[in-house]
Amino acid sequence: MSNSSLEILCGSHVLSGVELKNENVKNEFGETETVNVCLFTLDGITYRLVEDPDDGYRSYCNDLAISDVPPRYTFPGVQVACHMMEKTNYETNDCIVMRDVKNGKIVLEAGTCNTNDYYPYCHFSYTPENFAINEQKDKA
Repeated sequence: MSNSSLEILCGSHVLSGVELKNENVKNEFGETETVNVCLFTLDGITYRLVEDPDDGYRSYCNDLAISDVPPRYTFPGVQVACHMMEKTNYETNDCIVMRDVKNGKIVLEAGTCNTNDYYPYCHFSYTPENFAINEQKDKA
């Protein structure tokens, strides 16, 4: 996946749906494989990221695409700040990070991590309990 694919999402958006699921797809040899899929809706547009089924030991995330199929799980829009995951001394990442602007907590990460290593990996992490609105419910 090219950095520019996810970088177009950097900035302030309204997140209103997320679904992480498995799907069966055909690989380059015509064999069926199960892959991880991430659907999310920002500003009314649903985006789709899919783990590449042809990676073998490596696990890249395919390019960002717009989906006609919305996520199964939707909710009232939440203002999020999107930025690319920071690089560390050990990893270069091509992963978008979404934070709830009210509390700054990460609610969604999606993309490819460890891109500068022999074994990169597709990374989807959704933490709905980090939404500010859910914190208020825990205190009640």
